[in-house]
Parts: sequence; C-alpha cells; structure tokens
Amino acid sequence: MESPFEAIDAEQFFASERLAPNAALQGPELQKVFWRYKALEKELERQKAFWKSTNDTLSQAFLQVRNTERELQEKNQLLSESYQQLSELTNRLQDDLALARQIQQSLLPPRQALWSGPHVVCACIPAYEVGGDFYAYHLLSDQRFALAVGDVSDKGMSAALLMAISLAYFDSDLTYTLGPNELLGYLDRALVRYTAATRQNCALCYVELDGLCLRSVNAGGIPPFIRRTNGTVERLDVNGIPLGLGIGAVSGYQAISTMLAPNDLVILTSDGVVEANASTRNLFGFERLERAIAAGPASTPQAMLDYLMAEITAFVGDAGLHDDITIVVCQAA
Repeated sequence: MESPFEAIDAEQFFASERLAPNAALQGPELQKVFWRYKALEKELERQKAFWKSTNDTLSQAFLQVRNTERELQEKNQLLSESYQQLSELTNRLQDDLALARQIQQSLLPPRQALWSGPHVVCACIPAYEVGGDFYAYHLLSDQRFALAVGDVSDKGMSAALLMAISLAYFDSDLTYTLGPNELLGYLDRALVRYTAATRQNCALCYVELDGLCLRSVNAGGIPPFIRRTNGTVERLDVNGIPLGLGIGAVSGYQAISTMLAPNDLVILTSDGVVEANASTRNLFGFERLERAIAAGPASTPQAMLDYLMAEITAFVGDAGLHDDITIVVCQAA
C-alpha cells in the first residue's frame, strides 16, 4: 500500500520554511533532523545558562547598588548630623568671640579722656574679632599725664590674652614711683614668664606729659609724632627692645625729653597704621603717615584722628585690615 506522504530529502527539509501536508521524512533525513534538534536543544540550554548567569550577575549588581545606596544614605545622614553639630559649634564660637571682643574692649579706657588736662582721644580697631593692640592713659599727678600704645605680636586669642596681661601690668606698675625708662624695664621682666613659652612680645610706646615737657620711651613700638602749631611734623628718635624678651631690662631703655608748645599735637600709633596694606600690596608707610599728619586738621585731636582714620580707610580700600590699628592723639594744653 502506497504512503499518502511525499518523501523529501534533508536539504529540502532545512531549506523549506514549512512542510507540505503530505510530506514525509526518509530515514537518513530523520536522523539529521534529530541531531539538529539536539543541537538546538543544547544551544537553548546554553542560552538559558547564559541568561541565568546574566540574571544572577544583574541581581548581584542590583543588590550592590541597593547596598551602596543604603550606605550613601547612612553616610549622608551622618554628614548632615556632623554639619549640624559643626554649625552649632561655629555659632557658639562666634558668640564666644563676640563676647571676648566685648570684654577686651571693656578693658580699654573710654576713647576720650575725661579730665581737665590735655585733650586726648583714642581709637583701637581690631582686624579680627579680637586683637593684640591696646591704648592707655593715666593721670599721674596734677600736671603729669601718661599715654601709651601697645601692640602684642601674633594675632587672635593668644594675642588678646597677652594684651590683657600687658595692660593689667602696665596699669598696676603706674602706681609705683618709676621713671619712664624704669617702668619699661620693670614691665619687660614681668612679662617674660608669659612670653617665654609662646615666644611672643609686646611693643609699647610710652610718653609722659609734665606740663609742656614730653618724656618719651619706646620698647619696639612706632615712635611718637609731634604736629607743631606751625604745621611742621617731627618723628622722635626713640627706640628700644620689645617687652617680654628680658633683654631691655638688662640693656635699659633710653628716655628723651621734648618741649611742646600749647596746642601742639602728639600722635601715637601701632604698627598696623604704617603696615596697612592696600589691594596693590603697597604699605601705608612712615612717609605717607607723616604727610597725612602734616595735612590733617590741627584744630582738635578728634579732627586729626578722624582725618587719619579716613586716610587709612581710603588707602586700604577693598583689601581690608590685616592688622589692628590703634591711634592716640593728645593736644598739649
């Protein structure tokens, strides 16, 4: 009995997209189809294994991403908490510095001397929250008056602490009957115990006005300037070793005397004036300071002080202050 199917070979089978309804496979061709099926089955298993491996890898990568994301969230939380703590500490530090500035300013006498003697006005501008500059004035007797400008080396809190100590010793030592040069020698020895460890020092320019006689002594500060009523300016030639090194007490300090005329101005400054730095990196300098004193109004100490501060401010401009600025102006009576 004849088969109702038409026999085809393997080549026709693999070349054809579909079998005819009545097509049949011969024996050898059937074996080829079987092995082809097995090959496809292996390929399918390989593909399954590949995709399973890929899926496992992607799953692991996904878990790693999730873990990394979780770690980042935890670290971000810690960073946020740390930032909050830092902000709180910063605010507390700013409050402490503001309080320290108020305390330091309160250590200074009023900016205008309230006595019937020579007219004295002062200004002390810290470059930062606290500084190392100070000024002082005292009535020693009916006709004797003391003026000083101090400048502690270094900046910040360490300078502020030594400033307070130096000012306290200065005020205390004025109660003794000491000449200007003896006073600085005494201060030099007293401050060594505080400056030895920090290697700081205190520059101090000190003058006494006895009637119209000006006695000056200097421990590393800016020498006094005198603006005469005729418009001339003198810079006194008086220098010495800064306080707190223990050297000036041994070598001694030289005091010089100068006679003033009524209404002459005596100007004391810290080195922050001559070292005021403009944006061009030029210094205000001694010559510019001397010219400013010569050009400034000599009618009152306050007028001269305002003029000098305006000149320094205009010179510095946007550069801002890099050192404390202290100025004392005294007008002889």
